[in-house]
Amino acid sequence: MDFDKEKLLKIVNKLNDKDSYLFKLRSGLIDNKVHTLTEISLLLNISQDELCEELRRIERFVLSEYHKNP
Repeated sequence: MDFDKEKLLKIVNKLNDKDSYLFKLRSGLIDNKVHTLTEISLLLNISQDELCEELRRIERFVLSEYHKNP
C-alpha cells in the first residue's frame, strides 16, 4: 500500500517526540532506511517486546488518523 508521505508526516508530527522518532526510524522517514527492531531496541536501550508494543500503538494511531481524512 502506498501512502501520501506529506499526509503521513503531518500525522506523525502530532505525536510526542519519542513516538515520532520511533515511527520515523521504523518506517525509514529519517534516513530513507527502514531500521530493524533489533537496531532500534539497541539504539534506545529498550526490549524488543516493549518496542513492538509501542510501535503497534503508534501505528494504530497513525493509520486511524490517516484514514479519517481522505
